[in-house]
Amino acid sequence: MIHNSDAMPIWFDLAFLALFGIGLFVAIRWPRLWRSVRFADSSNWPVMPATVEEVNVQPHYRRSSTTYTAEVVYSYQVGGEYYSGRYTAESFSEEDANAIASKHPRASKVQIHVNPAKPEVSDLIP
Repeated sequence: MIHNSDAMPIWFDLAFLALFGIGLFVAIRWPRLWRSVRFADSSNWPVMPATVEEVNVQPHYRRSSTTYTAEVVYSYQVGGEYYSGRYTAESFSEEDANAIASKHPRASKVQIHVNPAKPEVSDLIP
């Protein structure tokens, strides 16, 4: 029987794989996680009308995959002041990203939640 004292125990390999998997999951889901933290209370904010100013879909080419970002830029008014907001959604499907963009054409009216304490913070109601 050969005993190699330099070999790593199996639990070390499993722990590394688990941490790598968690890190990969967080990296892929980061925009969605960040959005859920930032806008956690947005459903309790007042609903206001907004106008879509710009819509686009951008591909992001990576070594082994392509993702697509749908972006909707909108403007709104609170207390006589004009503000703008940005809604982004990432997808591995160009079709899904285009569906989001086509749902919100330029110059269309949309509904948003506006933070009453910080009217510059808003969330598009998808």
